Amino acid sequence: MSLIFSLSQKVTLDEVGAKALNLHRLHAFGYNVPEAWFMPVQAFRDFMAENSLDGLYRELKANSRLSRNKAIEAARELRRGVMQGKLPKVWLEALEEVLPLKAGATFSVRSSSVNEDLEQNSYAGQYASLLNVPATPSALERAVLRVWASQWSDELVSYAFKNSMNIPGAEMGIVVQKMVQPRIAGVLFSYNPFTFNKNEMVLEYVQGLGEGLVSGEKTPEHLIFNRRENSFKSADNIPRDYLKAFDRLVQSAVALEKKTGLAVDVEWAYGDDQLWFLQMRAITTLGQNRIIWTDENVGEVIPDIVTPYSWSILEPITNGAFRYFLKNVGVANYPEHGLFGLYKGKVYLNHTAFNETMSRFYLSHYKPRPGRSEPMVVQWLKLFLFPVRVLNALGRVTWLARSMNRRIDAHLGRHAARLRELRFDKKETPRTAYTRINAIMRLHHQTMAFHVSNTILAELYFQILKKLTESWCATCDEVSAEGLLAGLGEAESARSGKALWAIALLIQ
Repeated sequence: MSLIFSLSQKVTLDEVGAKALNLHRLHAFGYNVPEAWFMPVQAFRDFMAENSLDGLYRELKANSRLSRNKAIEAARELRRGVMQGKLPKVWLEALEEVLPLKAGATFSVRSSSVNEDLEQNSYAGQYASLLNVPATPSALERAVLRVWASQWSDELVSYAFKNSMNIPGAEMGIVVQKMVQPRIAGVLFSYNPFTFNKNEMVLEYVQGLGEGLVSGEKTPEHLIFNRRENSFKSADNIPRDYLKAFDRLVQSAVALEKKTGLAVDVEWAYGDDQLWFLQMRAITTLGQNRIIWTDENVGEVIPDIVTPYSWSILEPITNGAFRYFLKNVGVANYPEHGLFGLYKGKVYLNHTAFNETMSRFYLSHYKPRPGRSEPMVVQWLKLFLFPVRVLNALGRVTWLARSMNRRIDAHLGRHAARLRELRFDKKETPRTAYTRINAIMRLHHQTMAFHVSNTILAELYFQILKKLTESWCATCDEVSAEGLLAGLGEAESARSGKALWAIALLIQ
């Protein structure tokens, strides 16, 4: 009997880890899962013992007796030891025995920690995942070692040490899976984890492999499926074969909910009329009073671990810039928790606060409903005042856009002169130096506020242009809105947005 488990073999969490167990369950439920093999947790234990790395690991786990620098040094030494180690012969031969090592074949190699996909684990999704690994014993061995070594990156160990958290453990299996080359890939949430709406599913996808979506490197297409209406919202421009695949995906998610009794998060891929299921997890953020944090877009700009000291500099830049813009469009009360926050060492957008802020401009937010804490008379009064609020916001946006060039020119003039005044003197006291640094930081905060405002205005201009172009191209078979606007979605300033608006007028 082989030491490596196949998809169809019955496995347990302790044997192979959470990711492998969930893949086995998907396969057992009858879903189309690419062929996969599971190297059990025992393989890692054997590797550590055979390569004499147990002592280093125990030293690192006892981080309460180590300084931060020594903990990082120990982690680096352990990482080097893992990368320089050799997979025990019995396990390498077991891999060669079960894997179809044909020329041209490729695999994905991923971690499957015992607690990786569980809610209480703080390191979920942060271990290495390697794609397109060649089907050779040496390449597979190297990939397995890289995944194991990723448990002890400088960022993870440093963060764990600072926050009195456990150093990542050694209970990690490995999933080796045949690569698929899809047209699109993405994630489906069977409940809306952002708004807690159980009548909605959220589907996000990108072109090609979905790894960029999961890691935050790509910005996905975003669709909402309404369970009551049994249809997707705003899906007019989605290719017909994609929609067929999405319908199959929705039905599969509904069936998975019934089989597991849980709301599920499913990773999937689609191509050549095949829908593959790559992963399944339980959604664990459906509590009504929770704040939902997302790294969408933010993860592209600030992808790395951020220390508390760095965040003390970044926080007034990010939240301060958005507070400036929202105040200028009539949102006086900035969210209590801010729109951006540091969560487990990374910067995230407070999606709950963002939705609450944007809802002030949605008609649905003002529709009177029985059961609210406010009297119905007050609710109706707010509904009648809604057009005034919207017109006020539109007027403020127009005024901000028209005055932005003048504001920036004035700021740049003051900025240069002020920086010349704020040059440091070697003889000054620490207190005066600190005061000078604060003054410089305030200048930079104002610069960032203008930059963010310009970026948002450019996006508004582009969205207007996109809507107009879509309506103009609705009856035209020769050209599409996407074709006309290809490459124009990256406008980075209000001036670029105005140029796009001028193009729109010429097209009209």
